[in-house]
Amino acid sequence: MTTGIEQFDRKRLRILGVYVASFVASVILSLVRFFFRASGLNQQLVGTVVLASLGITLAVMVVCVVRLALLAARVNRDPKLKAAFADEMLLLLDAHAWRAAYIGTAVTLLFFAIVSSFYPVRDPLMIALTSIVVGAGVQRAAFFFKYRSL
Repeated sequence: MTTGIEQFDRKRLRILGVYVASFVASVILSLVRFFFRASGLNQQLVGTVVLASLGITLAVMVVCVVRLALLAARVNRDPKLKAAFADEMLLLLDAHAWRAAYIGTAVTLLFFAIVSSFYPVRDPLMIALTSIVVGAGVQRAAFFFKYRSL
């Protein structure tokens, strides 16, 4: 028999898992659109399909973020949940996940630096936004995988 806290935790992990899957798909689709730009494929049907898929993944991510924020608010209101989810192990996992975020951001910038040597990279705003999004997504993904492995 599972307790309410265990069910709450499983629900939170399911939502985080959907977020991570949507994040990975959105980064891949974003990069596909980036590389389609030079060949003009973004204006064709395949580009429209990629854009629609990107929109869907981003919408799923927004829904997951809102649901996770609502769960966090519930944790802050309930003293039992707050005590269960404010332990030192979770704080340590979160700190380790931030390290992964910094590495993910640096790898993204390195990726664009390497790509710029053979592909025209003319959009610094896209590079900056992609780096921020990848850093945030990698932070949540690292936390998810480390927490799930406990």
